[in-house]
Amino acid sequence: HGQGSDPVNTFSIKASATGELAGLKVGSFWPGNPANGLPRHNSLILLFDQQIGKIAVAIEAGKVNAFRTAAANAVAADLLARPDASVLTVFGTGHQARYECAALARIRPIRTVLIVGRDSSKSADMARDLQAAGLNAQISDAESACRAADIIVTATPSRTPLFNAEWVNAGTHVVSMGSDTV
Repeated sequence: HGQGSDPVNTFSIKASATGELAGLKVGSFWPGNPANGLPRHNSLILLFDQQIGKIAVAIEAGKVNAFRTAAANAVAADLLARPDASVLTVFGTGHQARYECAALARIRPIRTVLIVGRDSSKSADMARDLQAAGLNAQISDAESACRAADIIVTATPSRTPLFNAEWVNAGTHVVSMGSDTV
């Protein structure tokens, strides 16, 4: 984990290798980006030439990474959530939260999306966008949303507790993003 020249801007580096590829992903989080019409998160993927160790490919991967993260979370939810899971609660109203809702709705019969956000206007915008995409999206408070949820997604940079464990029903699947930092 690292930070930009302004400590509020952060990034992380993750590396991996297969038999044919080796590389790394630099994921950045710049909280002020929405003021510039940009998402807070972005990614750069670098792949090494396996013969000489120099960078062979650089991929601007902000959108690809948003799809990949949402797809991985949807696959996990499909395998781990109860078969009848149809109520999705999402904490967060930003870039990644929307990808998460779209991915889960593609593989599960999501009949209701409950949105919990800190900013009521952003929550309303997200609800309208999801409704336009054919989802029954509603704004909710945290406790009601957790108690009704079959699947809970946290897609927020919040560093404060989002909900009480007592509000979550047994068997509810939780997808937690952002919990890999202090």
